[in-house]
Amino acid sequence: MKNKILIAVVPLVICLAASTAFGQADQTGTVSVSLTVADVFTLALSKSSENFTGTGIYPGESVNNEGNPIVCNVKSNYGAVWYLKIKDDHALANATDTIPQASFLHQSTGGAGTHADAAYTAFTGTNAAGTIATFYTSTTAEGTNSTTGTSINSNLKVNVPTTQKRGTYTCTVTYTLSATGP
Repeated sequence: MKNKILIAVVPLVICLAASTAFGQADQTGTVSVSLTVADVFTLALSKSSENFTGTGIYPGESVNNEGNPIVCNVKSNYGAVWYLKIKDDHALANATDTIPQASFLHQSTGGAGTHADAAYTAFTGTNAAGTIATFYTSTTAEGTNSTTGTSINSNLKVNVPTTQKRGTYTCTVTYTLSATGP
């Protein structure tokens, strides 16, 4: 009797499963997903001024900011090499007196890229607008560093000529982040 019940139940279960499977078809739907990732290409400077005047610098002395450099922090998701450039708007000046361009220098450290001014380099401005110079070329990996960024230390140095007249000498230094090379 058990064999007869089992023989009758097994085909019934197979028929029920087959009728359920053949009675329904899978249904699908699609959703198109779109996302725009914002452009990140920023330059932040750690300070807006550099004051070497303090107690006064004597003719024949040099002064620099190596102990407290200007930090240039670059964030980018550009995915390629970027460049930091520097220029002065004019020679350090006090009314009609100037400190020669050859005495005003810049130098940079940090990052994984190439420093054109690894040794102190004179500002190259020869006119009122100065001449922009590439001082740092990033690596490709730094071109995708949009979270913490890449920090480059920019040191400025002035060699005061021995014949320099007294006074407060000023100029403006401009830093530029660029996607185009030198």
